[in-house]
Amino acid sequence: KSRPQPPHVTGYNRRPETSSLAVEVGAIDTPASSPQDAVAEADLVFIATPVGAILETLSHVAPALKPGAIVSDVGSTKAGIVHAAEEIVAEGVRFIGGHPMAGSEREGVMNASPTLFVNAYYLLTPTPNTDMEAFGRLHSLLGEMGATVLAVDPESHDRAVAAISHVPHIVSSALVNLAGAASKENDTALRIAAGGFRDMTRIAAGNASMWADICMTNFSAILEELEAFQRQLDRVANAIRLGDREALTQALEDARRLRGKLPAVWQKEPVPLLELHVPVIDRPGVISEITLTIGQLSINIEDIELVHASEAAATLKLVVERGPNLDKCVAALKAKGYDAQVIEVGGE
Repeated sequence: KSRPQPPHVTGYNRRPETSSLAVEVGAIDTPASSPQDAVAEADLVFIATPVGAILETLSHVAPALKPGAIVSDVGSTKAGIVHAAEEIVAEGVRFIGGHPMAGSEREGVMNASPTLFVNAYYLLTPTPNTDMEAFGRLHSLLGEMGATVLAVDPESHDRAVAAISHVPHIVSSALVNLAGAASKENDTALRIAAGGFRDMTRIAAGNASMWADICMTNFSAILEELEAFQRQLDRVANAIRLGDREALTQALEDARRLRGKLPAVWQKEPVPLLELHVPVIDRPGVISEITLTIGQLSINIEDIELVHASEAAATLKLVVERGPNLDKCVAALKAKGYDAQVIEVGGE
């Protein structure tokens, strides 16, 4: 399959000097004078603002979006944004929520990198309203950028990132404040902070305003996970309070064992690929149901294409990795009424 030409990127930033820098470093091709000018001729629009400004920004540019345009965001909370955004855009414009699991605590255009998404998970959050062809086009572009694209419903996304991203940031900040409070009485604490403490608290250096927005837009899931975290702390505190060395050791061992299962650096290894062909009727909810079924079984979709046989009927062709869950995936799709078939790549 031939690699497509890179798209032409028009970008807008409220500070003109930032737009100029973005051109210099190759992050965009053309600076726009307003958000509306930036999106007017765009086939695909990314809203890359803090989460608290995504819907406001979308409302401002929505009248300028052309029919057929695809709009996505990069916010780290999804449910509230996705459902509201689908109501904001005009008929014929498609919104698909997105969350790249990439980047660091560093910010600004000077930290832009052409390899930012290589081997990074990029989560898309389709809903029953998601258009099949639009999803396929966005998925293919992100795959060309090197990302591993997974589909997850918006609510499940928010619960997951609360546990593995949002609460860890809150805990990291709390640890730094704890050490800071101790240093007010004795400056030894921060002076002797070594590698372990620095590693655990690196993310506390992130933008405070951005993280406040994240917490406010995912408050329900974050509060649930904070309560679960408190129970984990209580487990350790009770073991220490009671002098129960066995219980304490077990809690620490559970964590050590689970931590050991995390990959140090995830790399995409070459694996055999197969095509999953799914005949479909082009109706609302199809792409969401199929991609979420595949994602729930941790099957990576390398590429996706919608081939129309008629105006309403089509075949969804997905290039997927060969793996132990593929048979389960086919069975799950057939249970939902889809006549899914697995064939060799390039076969018919």
